[in-house]
Amino acid sequence: AGALAFSPDRDEMVLFQKLKKRKKYALIMICGLLVANGIMIHGALTGISVATEEGIMRYSFFDPDGTFYAYSDVEWVEAGFKGKFLGLPVGGTGDFYYKVTYSDGVTENWGECGTQADEDTWSWMFRFDEWCRSGGAEKIGSDEFSEYCEMEQFYVDILIDVVNAR
Repeated sequence: AGALAFSPDRDEMVLFQKLKKRKKYALIMICGLLVANGIMIHGALTGISVATEEGIMRYSFFDPDGTFYAYSDVEWVEAGFKGKFLGLPVGGTGDFYYKVTYSDGVTENWGECGTQADEDTWSWMFRFDEWCRSGGAEKIGSDEFSEYCEMEQFYVDILIDVVNAR
């Protein structure tokens, strides 16, 4: 009768390869879980706001029904272009910002907003500024550092008009 041959080197090699594959899949699973957790944390910390002629509706993970703000609830508006740090232009210098502070103390930056596909975002921003000011909000703004804005001059001019509108 034939005897079974045992080769420790061959069996150890097969076992090592199986362990190596399991580690690879475990690493992929851990990375996938980290990405999923990052997305969920981002969703919990960020909200979505919708502005119409009637007012602003803020939705968040913790307030899915949303909070409505009439434009009379807007107390303060600050608009401008991000400046230099220690006299040097750094990342973000020239980026437009439009910060709105509501009566309950919540502050929101509308400088990086989007609109419906058929509407120009920066022209819409001019209308949004008019709505905020119509509610009696105080506004401060400066077009300083607009020369660092990396948009076409047509859009920079619109944003300068938004910043300087009183």
